[in-house]
Amino acid sequence: MKNKVPVNLNIMAIDIGLNYLGACTTTKHDHFLLDGHLLKSWSFFYLKKVHELEKINPQSKRIYKYKQKNLAYINQYIFKVSSYLKRYCKKNRIHTIIIGKIPTKKIKKNNLFFDMDYDYQNVNSYIMSCMYYETIDMAKKNNISVVFIDESHTSSCSFYDDEWLIYKHKKGRVCRGRFKTFDGHNVHADINASLNFFRKNEKCEQLLDFEKAKERMLLHPRKVFFPDNNQKKS
Repeated sequence: MKNKVPVNLNIMAIDIGLNYLGACTTTKHDHFLLDGHLLKSWSFFYLKKVHELEKINPQSKRIYKYKQKNLAYINQYIFKVSSYLKRYCKKNRIHTIIIGKIPTKKIKKNNLFFDMDYDYQNVNSYIMSCMYYETIDMAKKNNISVVFIDESHTSSCSFYDDEWLIYKHKKGRVCRGRFKTFDGHNVHADINASLNFFRKNEKCEQLLDFEKAKERMLLHPRKVFFPDNNQKKS
C-alpha cells in the first residue's frame, strides 16, 4: 500500500495503545476511544493464574489451558474491535487510515506459547501487535488506503499549541491519559497524539480543519466499550 491520500475524503488517524486499543480522530472531527481495559484485566487474571501454578507444578496441564484461554480471549476481543472499525469506516466513508508504523515483524499466534516468555510485558506487546496488524488487514480487505507514519514525538508535543514535532521532555503529560496545553486546558493524551498524526503527512494535514479539531479536542472523547457477559473467571 502506497502512502497516497485521496483528496476530499474522510480520513481517520488511529493511535494504537493498551488501555485504549485505539485513539481515533477523523477529518469530520469525530474523536473516540476503543476501550481495552477489560482485555487488559482478563490477561492479567490469566497471567496470575499461570504464575501461581508454575510455583506449585511447572508441568501442570492447566498452565497450557490458561494460556490457551488467554490467547482465545485476546483474538476474540481484537476481532470485536476490528469489526466495529469496519462498520464505522463503511458508515462514515473512511477511505484512508493513518497509523504509526511499528518496526517489528508480525507476531504469530503460537509465539504467545512457545517463542516468548509468558509475562505481563510480552502479553501486552502481543495485544498491541494484534491490534496493529488486524487494523491493517481490515483496511486491506475493505479497500481502505493506509498511510504509515513515524509516530515519534506525537505524544510529547501539543497539537493544540502547534508545537513542532521534535524531541522534548513530556512536560504536558500530567499523568497517563491526560495532557495539559500551554494555557491550562486538559485534553486526552491519546487524542492529542492521534491528531498529531495528521501533521506527519502533508496531504493529510491539508484536509484537516485545525481550528475545529482544536475546539473538539477540548471536549471529552466518547468511549466505545466491548463487554463480554458470557466470560467467567475460572
